[in-house]
Amino acid sequence: MSRLPVSTKPEVLKWARESINKSPEEVAKAMQTSEKRIHEFESGSARPTFSQLLSLAKIYKRTAATLLLLSVPADAKPPRAFRKIYGVEEFDYSSETIVAIRRARWVQEKIAEFSQSEFKYPFRRITLDADIDSSAAHLRNVLGITLKNQFGWSGSSAALSAWKQSIEQYGVYIVQQKMPVKEARAFSFVDKKPYIIVLNSSDADVGRIFSLMHEMAHISLNLSGICHYDDLPSGSFLSARIEKFCNAFAGSFLVPGDALLEQSKAQRLISLGEMDWDDDLNISLARKFKVSKQVILRRFLDLGHIKSNFYKGKVAQWDREREELERTAEKVELRIPYPIRVVSANGRAYSNFVFEQLYNNRLTYSEASAYLGTSPKSLDGVEKLLR
Repeated sequence: MSRLPVSTKPEVLKWARESINKSPEEVAKAMQTSEKRIHEFESGSARPTFSQLLSLAKIYKRTAATLLLLSVPADAKPPRAFRKIYGVEEFDYSSETIVAIRRARWVQEKIAEFSQSEFKYPFRRITLDADIDSSAAHLRNVLGITLKNQFGWSGSSAALSAWKQSIEQYGVYIVQQKMPVKEARAFSFVDKKPYIIVLNSSDADVGRIFSLMHEMAHISLNLSGICHYDDLPSGSFLSARIEKFCNAFAGSFLVPGDALLEQSKAQRLISLGEMDWDDDLNISLARKFKVSKQVILRRFLDLGHIKSNFYKGKVAQWDREREELERTAEKVELRIPYPIRVVSANGRAYSNFVFEQLYNNRLTYSEASAYLGTSPKSLDGVEKLLR
Protein backbone atom coordinates (compact mmCIF):
# COMPACT_ATOMS: atom_id res chain seq x y z
CA MET A 1 0.00 0.00 0.00
CA SER A 2 2.84 2.40 0.86
CA ARG A 3 4.07 2.16 -2.76
CA LEU A 4 0.76 3.13 -4.31
CA PRO A 5 0.52 6.74 -5.55
CA VAL A 6 -1.92 9.00 -3.70
CA SER A 7 -4.03 11.81 -5.08
CA THR A 8 -2.56 15.17 -4.08
CA LYS A 9 -2.97 18.71 -5.31
CA PRO A 10 0.30 20.19 -6.68
CA GLU A 11 -0.50 23.64 -5.28
CA VAL A 12 -0.98 22.18 -1.78
CA LEU A 13 2.40 20.41 -1.89
CA LYS A 14 4.10 23.60 -3.11
CA TRP A 15 2.40 25.70 -0.41
CA ALA A 16 3.44 23.22 2.30
CA ARG A 17 7.08 23.36 1.18
CA GLU A 18 7.16 27.15 0.93
CA SER A 19 5.42 27.55 4.28
CA ILE A 20 8.39 25.87 5.98
CA ASN A 21 10.91 27.90 3.93
CA LYS A 22 12.59 24.93 2.28
CA SER A 23 13.87 24.68 -1.29
CA PRO A 24 13.11 21.71 -3.56
CA GLU A 25 16.78 20.81 -3.26
CA GLU A 26 16.60 20.66 0.55
CA VAL A 27 13.45 18.53 0.45
CA ALA A 28 14.96 16.18 -2.10
CA LYS A 29 18.06 15.72 0.04
CA ALA A 30 15.96 15.00 3.15
CA MET A 31 13.92 12.42 1.20
CA GLN A 32 16.98 10.96 -0.55
CA THR A 33 15.42 11.54 -3.95
CA SER A 34 16.05 13.88 -6.88
CA GLU A 35 15.14 17.55 -7.00
CA LYS A 36 13.42 16.77 -10.31
CA ARG A 37 11.07 14.42 -8.45
CA ILE A 38 9.97 17.20 -6.07
CA HIS A 39 9.26 19.48 -9.03
CA GLU A 40 7.21 16.69 -10.60
CA PHE A 41 5.09 16.39 -7.45
CA GLU A 42 4.49 20.15 -7.48
CA SER A 43 3.68 20.32 -11.18
CA GLY A 44 1.31 17.33 -11.11
CA SER A 45 3.30 15.29 -13.59
CA ALA A 46 3.91 12.68 -10.86
CA ARG A 47 2.19 11.71 -7.64
CA PRO A 48 3.93 10.74 -4.39
CA THR A 49 3.43 7.30 -2.90
CA PHE A 50 1.84 7.08 0.54
CA SER A 51 5.26 6.47 2.04
CA GLN A 52 6.64 9.57 0.29
CA LEU A 53 3.62 11.56 1.47
CA LEU A 54 4.43 10.63 5.07
CA SER A 55 8.03 11.73 4.51
CA LEU A 56 6.88 15.06 3.09
CA ALA A 57 4.52 15.57 6.03
CA LYS A 58 7.39 15.01 8.45
CA ILE A 59 9.65 17.47 6.61
CA TYR A 60 6.93 20.12 6.32
CA LYS A 61 5.76 19.68 9.94
CA ARG A 62 2.24 19.02 8.68
CA THR A 63 -0.14 16.11 9.03
CA ALA A 64 -0.57 13.76 6.10
CA ALA A 65 -4.23 14.81 6.04
CA THR A 66 -3.18 18.41 5.43
CA LEU A 67 -1.18 17.39 2.36
CA LEU A 68 -4.27 15.60 1.02
CA LEU A 69 -6.42 18.74 1.12
CA LEU A 70 -8.13 19.75 -2.11
CA SER A 71 -6.97 23.38 -1.83
CA VAL A 72 -4.48 25.51 0.05
CA PRO A 73 -5.89 26.19 3.55
CA ALA A 74 -6.17 29.58 5.19
CA ASP A 75 -3.17 28.87 7.35
CA ALA A 76 -2.55 30.54 10.70
CA LYS A 77 -0.43 33.62 10.11
CA PRO A 78 1.31 36.12 12.37
CA PRO A 79 -1.07 38.96 13.24
CA ARG A 80 -1.22 41.90 10.85
CA ALA A 81 0.51 44.24 13.29
CA PHE A 82 3.31 41.67 13.64
CA ARG A 83 3.84 41.62 9.88
CA LYS A 84 3.13 45.27 9.13
CA ILE A 85 5.46 46.75 11.74
CA TYR A 86 8.38 44.43 11.17
CA GLY A 87 7.94 43.98 7.44
CA VAL A 88 8.16 40.20 7.59
CA GLU A 89 6.20 37.17 6.49
CA GLU A 90 6.65 33.58 7.56
CA PHE A 91 8.93 32.80 4.63
CA ASP A 92 11.49 35.34 5.88
CA TYR A 93 12.28 33.03 8.81
CA SER A 94 13.96 29.66 9.15
CA SER A 95 11.82 26.53 9.45
CA GLU A 96 12.42 26.41 13.23
CA THR A 97 11.03 29.90 13.75
CA ILE A 98 8.14 29.25 11.37
CA VAL A 99 7.20 26.15 13.36
CA ALA A 100 7.37 28.17 16.59
CA ILE A 101 5.05 30.83 15.12
CA ARG A 102 2.69 28.18 13.81
CA ARG A 103 2.56 26.32 17.15
CA ALA A 104 2.01 29.53 19.11
CA ARG A 105 -0.99 30.36 16.95
CA TRP A 106 -2.32 26.83 17.38
CA VAL A 107 -1.95 26.93 21.18
CA GLN A 108 -3.61 30.35 21.30
CA GLU A 109 -6.56 29.15 19.22
CA LYS A 110 -7.04 25.93 21.21
CA ILE A 111 -7.09 27.78 24.54
CA ALA A 112 -9.65 30.25 23.16
CA GLU A 113 -11.73 27.36 21.83
CA PHE A 114 -11.92 25.47 25.13
CA SER A 115 -11.80 28.30 27.66
CA GLN A 116 -14.98 28.98 29.62
CA SER A 117 -13.98 32.42 30.84
CA GLU A 118 -13.18 35.83 29.42
CA PHE A 119 -9.61 37.01 29.40
CA LYS A 120 -9.34 40.30 31.25
CA TYR A 121 -5.90 41.67 31.93
CA PRO A 122 -4.93 44.15 34.67
CA PHE A 123 -2.02 45.59 32.72
CA ARG A 124 -2.07 49.33 32.05
CA ARG A 125 -2.35 50.23 28.37
CA ILE A 126 0.51 52.54 27.36
CA THR A 127 1.83 54.30 24.24
CA LEU A 128 5.32 54.93 22.93
CA ASP A 129 5.13 58.39 24.51
CA ALA A 130 4.57 56.96 28.01
CA ASP A 131 7.11 57.46 30.79
CA ILE A 132 9.10 54.23 30.74
CA ASP A 133 10.16 54.15 34.39
CA SER A 134 6.69 54.78 35.84
CA SER A 135 5.10 52.33 33.39
CA ALA A 136 7.62 49.62 34.30
CA ALA A 137 7.14 50.32 38.03
CA HIS A 138 3.36 49.98 37.62
CA LEU A 139 3.72 46.57 35.98
CA ARG A 140 6.11 45.41 38.70
CA ASN A 141 3.53 46.48 41.29
CA VAL A 142 0.78 44.55 39.47
CA LEU A 143 2.91 41.40 39.39
CA GLY A 144 3.67 41.79 43.09
CA ILE A 145 7.40 41.01 42.93
CA THR A 146 9.54 43.09 45.25
CA LEU A 147 13.25 43.73 45.01
CA LYS A 148 13.65 41.64 48.16
CA ASN A 149 12.01 38.73 46.31
CA GLN A 150 14.23 39.30 43.30
CA PHE A 151 17.47 39.49 45.28
CA GLY A 152 16.49 36.38 47.25
CA TRP A 153 16.11 34.01 44.30
CA SER A 154 18.84 31.38 44.16
CA GLY A 155 19.84 32.09 40.56
CA SER A 156 18.70 32.98 37.08
CA SER A 157 16.78 29.70 36.58
CA ALA A 158 14.74 30.29 39.73
CA ALA A 159 14.24 33.91 38.68
CA LEU A 160 12.91 32.90 35.26
CA SER A 161 10.44 30.47 36.86
CA ALA A 162 9.25 33.09 39.34
CA TRP A 163 8.77 35.80 36.70
CA LYS A 164 6.87 33.37 34.45
CA GLN A 165 4.60 32.31 37.30
CA SER A 166 3.86 35.92 38.27
CA ILE A 167 2.73 36.65 34.69
CA GLU A 168 0.89 33.39 34.03
CA GLN A 169 -1.37 33.94 37.03
CA TYR A 170 -3.10 36.67 35.00
CA GLY A 171 -3.86 34.46 32.01
CA VAL A 172 -0.87 35.19 29.79
CA TYR A 173 0.41 31.91 28.37
CA ILE A 174 4.18 31.48 28.12
CA VAL A 175 5.65 28.68 26.03
CA GLN A 176 9.22 27.96 24.97
CA GLN A 177 10.44 26.79 21.59
CA LYS A 178 13.86 26.33 20.04
CA MET A 179 14.70 28.93 17.37
CA PRO A 180 17.90 30.50 16.05
CA VAL A 181 18.78 33.14 18.67
CA LYS A 182 20.10 35.47 15.99
CA GLU A 183 16.70 35.34 14.31
CA ALA A 184 14.34 35.82 17.23
CA ARG A 185 14.85 35.86 20.99
CA ALA A 186 11.09 35.84 21.66
CA PHE A 187 7.79 36.98 20.22
CA SER A 188 4.25 37.67 21.40
CA PHE A 189 0.75 37.67 19.95
CA VAL A 190 -1.71 40.17 21.42
CA ASP A 191 -4.08 40.66 18.49
CA LYS A 192 -6.26 37.88 19.91
CA LYS A 193 -6.91 36.56 23.40
CA PRO A 194 -5.42 34.91 25.30
CA TYR A 195 -2.12 36.71 24.98
CA ILE A 196 0.76 34.37 24.31
CA ILE A 197 4.51 34.83 24.70
CA VAL A 198 7.04 32.48 23.10
CA LEU A 199 10.55 32.41 24.57
CA ASN A 200 13.55 30.96 22.75
CA SER A 201 14.67 27.84 24.61
CA SER A 202 18.08 28.17 22.92
CA ASP A 203 18.71 31.40 24.83
CA ALA A 204 20.31 31.63 28.28
CA ASP A 205 18.05 32.07 31.32
CA VAL A 206 19.02 35.72 31.75
CA GLY A 207 18.33 36.29 28.06
CA ARG A 208 14.88 34.76 28.41
CA ILE A 209 14.16 36.87 31.49
CA PHE A 210 14.91 40.05 29.56
CA SER A 211 12.93 38.85 26.54
CA LEU A 212 9.97 38.02 28.77
CA MET A 213 9.80 41.58 30.06
CA HIS A 214 10.43 42.93 26.58
CA GLU A 215 7.32 41.05 25.44
CA MET A 216 5.37 42.34 28.46
CA ALA A 217 6.14 45.80 27.10
CA HIS A 218 4.60 44.70 23.80
CA ILE A 219 1.51 43.54 25.69
CA SER A 220 1.29 46.89 27.48
CA LEU A 221 1.57 48.63 24.10
CA ASN A 222 -1.01 46.20 22.67
CA LEU A 223 1.35 45.45 19.80
CA SER A 224 2.32 41.95 18.78
CA GLY A 225 6.04 41.83 18.24
CA ILE A 226 9.23 39.92 17.85
CA CYS A 227 12.30 40.45 20.00
CA HIS A 228 15.37 40.52 17.78
CA TYR A 229 18.95 39.87 18.72
CA ASP A 230 19.96 43.52 18.43
CA ASP A 231 18.38 46.86 19.34
CA LEU A 232 17.64 47.93 15.78
CA PRO A 233 15.92 45.29 13.66
CA SER A 234 15.65 45.74 9.94
CA GLY A 235 12.45 47.42 8.86
CA SER A 236 10.75 50.72 9.43
CA PHE A 237 11.65 53.57 11.73
CA LEU A 238 8.59 52.61 13.79
CA SER A 239 9.89 49.07 14.33
CA ALA A 240 13.20 50.45 15.62
CA ARG A 241 11.37 52.85 17.93
CA ILE A 242 9.19 50.05 19.32
CA GLU A 243 12.16 47.77 19.92
CA LYS A 244 14.14 50.49 21.69
CA PHE A 245 11.14 51.33 23.85
CA CYS A 246 10.56 47.68 24.80
CA ASN A 247 14.25 47.14 25.58
CA ALA A 248 14.32 50.25 27.78
CA PHE A 249 11.09 49.13 29.48
CA ALA A 250 12.53 45.68 30.22
CA GLY A 251 15.74 47.20 31.60
CA SER A 252 13.86 49.63 33.86
CA PHE A 253 11.53 46.86 35.04
CA LEU A 254 14.29 44.40 35.94
CA VAL A 255 16.82 46.95 37.22
CA PRO A 256 15.01 50.03 38.57
CA GLY A 257 17.34 53.03 38.47
CA ASP A 258 17.01 53.95 42.15
CA ALA A 259 17.61 50.36 43.23
CA LEU A 260 20.73 50.11 41.08
CA LEU A 261 22.25 53.37 42.27
CA GLU A 262 21.67 52.36 45.90
CA GLN A 263 24.17 49.54 45.48
CA SER A 264 27.67 50.29 46.77
CA LYS A 265 29.17 48.37 43.84
CA ALA A 266 27.26 50.59 41.43
CA GLN A 267 28.63 53.70 43.13
CA ARG A 268 32.09 52.19 42.93
CA LEU A 269 31.72 51.65 39.15
CA ILE A 270 30.53 55.22 38.69
CA SER A 271 33.54 56.53 40.59
CA LEU A 272 35.93 54.39 38.52
CA GLY A 273 34.46 55.65 35.25
CA GLU A 274 34.92 54.26 31.78
CA MET A 275 38.73 54.24 31.85
CA ASP A 276 38.91 51.90 34.85
CA TRP A 277 35.64 50.03 34.45
CA ASP A 278 35.60 46.86 36.57
CA ASP A 279 33.89 43.96 34.81
CA ASP A 280 33.81 41.92 38.03
CA LEU A 281 31.72 44.59 39.76
CA ASN A 282 29.45 44.69 36.72
CA ILE A 283 29.01 40.91 36.84
CA SER A 284 28.35 40.97 40.58
CA LEU A 285 25.50 43.44 40.10
CA ALA A 286 24.11 41.31 37.27
CA ARG A 287 24.02 38.28 39.56
CA LYS A 288 22.24 40.25 42.27
CA PHE A 289 19.50 41.45 39.90
CA LYS A 290 19.42 38.08 38.01
CA VAL A 291 20.07 39.71 34.64
CA SER A 292 22.91 39.70 32.11
CA LYS A 293 25.96 41.92 32.52
CA GLN A 294 24.90 43.69 29.32
CA VAL A 295 21.60 44.73 30.94
CA ILE A 296 23.48 46.27 33.87
CA LEU A 297 25.81 48.09 31.50
CA ARG A 298 22.83 49.34 29.50
CA ARG A 299 21.20 50.69 32.65
CA PHE A 300 24.31 52.76 33.36
CA LEU A 301 24.02 54.10 29.82
CA ASP A 302 20.31 54.89 30.22
CA LEU A 303 21.02 56.64 33.52
CA GLY A 304 23.71 58.80 31.92
CA HIS A 305 26.78 57.38 33.68
CA ILE A 306 28.55 56.01 30.60
CA LYS A 307 28.68 57.05 26.93
CA SER A 308 27.16 55.17 23.99
CA ASN A 309 30.56 54.47 22.38
CA PHE A 310 31.84 52.88 25.58
CA TYR A 311 28.71 50.74 25.85
CA LYS A 312 29.01 49.50 22.24
CA GLY A 313 32.72 48.81 22.60
CA LYS A 314 32.28 46.85 25.82
CA VAL A 315 29.43 44.77 24.38
CA ALA A 316 31.53 44.01 21.29
CA GLN A 317 34.39 42.94 23.57
CA TRP A 318 32.12 40.63 25.56
CA ASP A 319 30.70 39.15 22.35
CA ARG A 320 34.21 38.32 21.13
CA GLU A 321 35.09 36.75 24.48
CA ARG A 322 31.89 34.69 24.47
CA GLU A 323 32.47 33.45 20.92
CA GLU A 324 36.02 32.44 21.80
CA LEU A 325 34.79 30.61 24.89
CA GLU A 326 32.13 28.80 22.86
CA ARG A 327 34.78 27.67 20.36
CA THR A 328 37.12 26.28 22.98
CA ALA A 329 34.74 25.09 25.71
CA GLU A 330 33.81 21.42 25.89
CA LYS A 331 30.10 20.96 25.29
CA VAL A 332 28.32 19.19 28.14
CA GLU A 333 24.87 17.79 27.46
CA LEU A 334 22.53 18.30 30.39
CA ARG A 335 20.14 15.42 30.82
CA ILE A 336 16.96 17.10 32.01
CA PRO A 337 14.13 14.71 33.01
CA TYR A 338 11.60 14.41 30.22
CA PRO A 339 8.52 15.64 32.18
CA ILE A 340 10.42 18.81 33.09
CA ARG A 341 11.24 19.38 29.42
CA VAL A 342 7.57 18.97 28.45
CA VAL A 343 6.34 21.45 31.08
CA SER A 344 9.16 23.87 30.30
CA ALA A 345 8.31 23.82 26.59
CA ASN A 346 4.57 24.23 27.08
CA GLY A 347 4.55 26.43 30.15
CA ARG A 348 2.89 25.50 33.44
CA ALA A 349 -0.29 27.46 32.66
CA TYR A 350 -0.90 25.78 29.29
CA SER A 351 0.06 22.34 30.65
CA ASN A 352 -2.45 22.71 33.49
CA PHE A 353 -5.04 23.94 31.00
CA VAL A 354 -4.68 20.78 28.88
CA PHE A 355 -5.08 18.53 31.93
CA GLU A 356 -8.15 20.49 32.99
CA GLN A 357 -9.73 19.73 29.60
CA LEU A 358 -8.77 16.07 30.03
CA TYR A 359 -10.38 15.88 33.50
CA ASN A 360 -13.57 17.49 32.15
CA ASN A 361 -13.75 14.97 29.28
CA ARG A 362 -13.26 17.63 26.62
CA LEU A 363 -10.10 15.88 25.43
CA THR A 364 -9.16 12.24 25.16
CA TYR A 365 -5.90 10.90 26.55
CA SER A 366 -4.32 10.79 23.08
CA GLU A 367 -5.58 14.29 22.25
CA ALA A 368 -4.14 15.71 25.49
CA SER A 369 -0.75 14.16 24.75
CA ALA A 370 -0.85 15.59 21.22
CA TYR A 371 -1.68 19.05 22.58
CA LEU A 372 1.42 18.86 24.77
CA GLY A 373 3.58 17.43 22.00
CA THR A 374 4.34 14.22 23.87
CA SER A 375 3.25 10.58 23.89
CA PRO A 376 0.30 9.21 25.93
CA LYS A 377 2.65 7.07 28.01
CA SER A 378 4.49 10.23 29.16
CA LEU A 379 1.37 12.00 30.47
CA ASP A 380 1.51 10.38 33.92
CA GLY A 381 4.99 11.75 34.55
CA VAL A 382 3.97 15.23 33.39
CA GLU A 383 0.85 15.12 35.58
CA LYS A 384 2.88 14.11 38.65
CA LEU A 385 5.28 16.98 38.07
CA LEU A 386 2.44 19.50 37.78
CA ARG A 387 0.75 18.21 40.91
